[in-house]
Amino acid sequence: MYDILGRPFAERYRRAVDELARQPHNAMDGGTLREGTGCQAVARECIAVSDGLQPQWVISGGTLDLPEPSAPTPTASPGPSCPMAGDSDRAPEAFDPLRL
Repeated sequence: MYDILGRPFAERYRRAVDELARQPHNAMDGGTLREGTGCQAVARECIAVSDGLQPQWVISGGTLDLPEPSAPTPTASPGPSCPMAGDSDRAPEAFDPLRL
C-alpha cells in the first residue's frame, strides 16, 4: 500500500533534489564553489531546512519571516587551513550555535 501512496511523494522529492543540486553544481563549474562539494547533499540539506521552517511558520501563527535569513550567510568556503576543512592535525572545536 505504501508503495502506491508514497511513490508520487518519493518521485517529487527526487525531482526537487535533482533540480536544487543543479545550482551548486553550476557554481562549482563556474569556480565559485569548491570542487568536490556534494551537490546532492547540499540540495537535501536545503530541503531539510525548508521542511523544518514550514512547521515553525505554522506554529508562529505566520509571524516567522521565511525569506529572512536566520543566520549569517558565509561569503566563501573555508580555506585549506581552516580546521573545519578537515586537513588540520587537531580536531575542530565543537560547534556551538549559541556562540556566534
